[in-house]
Amino acid sequence: MAGNDDFMENLSFVPYMIPGIAFGGIFLTMFARSWGPLPALYGTFVLLALTCIVKYLPYSTSSGIATMHQIDPSLEEVGVIHNIGWGTRFTRIVVPLTKSGILSAMLLTFITAMRVLDVVVLLVTPKTTLMTSIIFRYQNQEFIQHAYAIMLVIVFIIVGGHLILNRLGGKIEL
Repeated sequence: MAGNDDFMENLSFVPYMIPGIAFGGIFLTMFARSWGPLPALYGTFVLLALTCIVKYLPYSTSSGIATMHQIDPSLEEVGVIHNIGWGTRFTRIVVPLTKSGILSAMLLTFITAMRVLDVVVLLVTPKTTLMTSIIFRYQNQEFIQHAYAIMLVIVFIIVGGHLILNRLGGKIEL
């Protein structure tokens, strides 16, 4: 059981490891057109909220898992002994005991997302062109090579900056 918890917690950190520009590009590509019953979400608040929720999911997951680990397993074992189903045990034992921790985790994700959005909302104007919108425009106009070139330049800037900072500051040994 602990192995599954570790796997789920590690899996939840995948969006956190993806650079923001790439993450935005992925969501723009996924939701620019309608997919089955889902309408095109490009330019909507729903897409912005969905992106922030997924991007900052690790904060909620870590807090929620830590909260659930604080519950004594014997409380749930009593439900198993009395042949109470998993769903009932979860809603009657786990949820009431972890309610405040899970709500705190959701609040932490919301606050983190709002801290990022304020910068975007304040700095972006209709005349401002963001890298993600340039990449998206090139993809829509079928200039895929241009979009890839911009992403490659971004990667080189990040890697070059990392190498320069390592050279200037020296390597940190743990």
